[in-house]
Amino acid sequence: MLHGRLMSFKVGGGEVRTYVTAFGPDGSHAFPREEAVGLIPTPGSIILDRTFAKEAGLSRGEFLEYNDHRFKVAEIRHVGNILVTQFAFVHPRDFRKVFGIPETANFFLVALEPGVEASDDLVGRIEAKVENSAAYSTDDFASRASDKGTGDFLPIIRVIMVISFIVGLSVLSLTIYTATVQRAREYAVLKVLGATPVRLYRTVISQSSIIAMLGFGGGVALAFGFNSVAEDVVPQFITYIRWRDVAVVLGVAAAMSFIACYLPVNHVARVDPASVFRALPV
Repeated sequence: MLHGRLMSFKVGGGEVRTYVTAFGPDGSHAFPREEAVGLIPTPGSIILDRTFAKEAGLSRGEFLEYNDHRFKVAEIRHVGNILVTQFAFVHPRDFRKVFGIPETANFFLVALEPGVEASDDLVGRIEAKVENSAAYSTDDFASRASDKGTGDFLPIIRVIMVISFIVGLSVLSLTIYTATVQRAREYAVLKVLGATPVRLYRTVISQSSIIAMLGFGGGVALAFGFNSVAEDVVPQFITYIRWRDVAVVLGVAAAMSFIACYLPVNHVARVDPASVFRALPV
């Protein structure tokens, strides 16, 4: 079984809230994964998430109080941070004793025999066996939990990303267009010397790509640097940079560099070679 409930503890005269979880009805059940066993502390103790412990000012060996019950902090490590709250783990006997619900559980964990896959047919059989229940595979359950936790603010993040793309494209286009206009005479000289339009376009595109890649490299470096200190400054802040996301951003930067070339390329195409022989303005 898997018990879970949002709880408020007394710490140093104040209150802190965390989502308390307990595995197994009595702690004697075997689990197929060692990390699950490692989340069952001894009775009277509690395992805290590092973010929650830092926010609450708790360290190993200190106590949290809930009514007449005291829990000693046994371990502090990354066990779950979902921005609005963090997870903590207690012994199942303590959970039942605190809440007085010996026959109630939020979830049941089903372990499959080796070689058995979590198919839709198996999920349906479990739901049919346990009346008024809903069964999910591990991936499906994780996906639903993620959607529920991020569904409210992800649309806002997407809007911000679109705005960021538009702003970045505008800045890159303006930078490349300005650099191209300032070197209009140089492009005219290249035309006089016999440079083909393809050669000129390639020069503009190369310039755009270099600027975009320099900006991309600087942005990635700043992102990793910010990520390394953000959690220390704001414990609830959650960041996880995946290399495939970096690759996607690289593709977006490349697309921006090509789009940003549109106006400069048109300007180069209209450069008059005769302007080379005109007197420079005073």
